[in-house]
Amino acid sequence: MNKLNQLVWRIADLTESYRKDLEPQHILISGVEGSGKTFTIEKLAEEFTARGFLMVKNFYPHSNIVGAESLIKDLDGFLGKDAVVLIDDFDKLLLAMTKGEQKKFIVFFSNRHSPSLVATSTGSHEEFSKNHPLFDEFFCSFQIPNFEKEDLEDLLSEDIYNKVKGNPEFQKTILKLGGNLNYIQSFASVIHPNYGTEDCLDIVIEENERYFSYKFSTLPGVQQRALYGLARAGETATAADVQRESGLSATNTSSALYRLEKRGVITKAGGKKRSVEYKITDYLFGKWIVG
Repeated sequence: MNKLNQLVWRIADLTESYRKDLEPQHILISGVEGSGKTFTIEKLAEEFTARGFLMVKNFYPHSNIVGAESLIKDLDGFLGKDAVVLIDDFDKLLLAMTKGEQKKFIVFFSNRHSPSLVATSTGSHEEFSKNHPLFDEFFCSFQIPNFEKEDLEDLLSEDIYNKVKGNPEFQKTILKLGGNLNYIQSFASVIHPNYGTEDCLDIVIEENERYFSYKFSTLPGVQQRALYGLARAGETATAADVQRESGLSATNTSSALYRLEKRGVITKAGGKKRSVEYKITDYLFGKWIVG
């Protein structure tokens, strides 16, 4: 049994045990981008449906509901019933709420007869609590586990798994994808003997074009230049390499690399103290930057 399936059953068992007494236990599933949060919540929807729960799926960003009052209005009919509300990207929904709306949301879901809530958020639970302190004790938190190659049989469809399981190029390439389930599933679906690995990765990059563009656009200009310099310098590079490729001053380069590391966009790749090397955390994002 793979780790994600174990997580799904553990969350479903916990939710079901509380629902027997109409006592909701709300769940937050945290994980880095691409770790499989949406995949997990979709599996939970299947599991809860199989157990006879009423399902209210993915209010955001898959619908126009952006406020607590609209959400609560739609959920009034589920009070006192065996219902589970699934909200993907819950942290993004909260950004659209005022503090007053967030309090109304908490009051509604604190009702003993309210539906159970299962939500996902990008990052760690600690980061979520820091950014949304009103919800610090609202959730029972679970972190998406890192999956291993042995889990792929359960994470890919049977036909795709059979296509890639004996492919050494696939096994080698997925190590670069950093456990990003979305990338691996996409890469596995397009890999073909007649295509080179780089061609297949280009297809996956094209599928994620809008996400990469948005991610890059949210960075300040100096950080964009430093990141571009790092991507141009190679898979790993020192601050001096980044400075040379970006044209930034030494001070601006150092500051930008520090802030990019804090954001989790880059990470240290080793090296001596005076010649620390950096790399872009998301391998495909780095390839997209340099085109």
